Amino acid sequence: MGDYLDKTGLTYFWGKLKDYFQPKLVSGTNIKTVNNNSLLGSGNISIGGGTETDPIFTASAAHGISSSDISSWNSKQDALVSGTNIKTINNQSLIGSGDITVGGDPAAITNAEIDTIMAS
Repeated sequence: MGDYLDKTGLTYFWGKLKDYFQPKLVSGTNIKTVNNNSLLGSGNISIGGGTETDPIFTASAAHGISSSDISSWNSKQDALVSGTNIKTINNQSLIGSGDITVGGDPAAITNAEIDTIMAS
């Protein structure tokens, strides 16, 4: 008959094509809801804080962690990396135990040099 598909051709074509399409989403059927609110559509679903009731969690050390604790941990400084976020002295790391001997004799500083340092 020419340039169109008959019912058999369309059925065959749709049988091959439908595998490439996601089925229509139906809230609560093939996509979950949150607090009985559909995830479909525009807008926001506000989720309030809850109370953990899991007895294993309640018995753990993590149960006592507060939002203040988490905030405090998040504001701690990064780990110090010698030469990256803390300087070195004469190419020696300041991280760790021990002493760094710095050259120069403090007794060799003159009064004039002390006056210059104090004035700046």
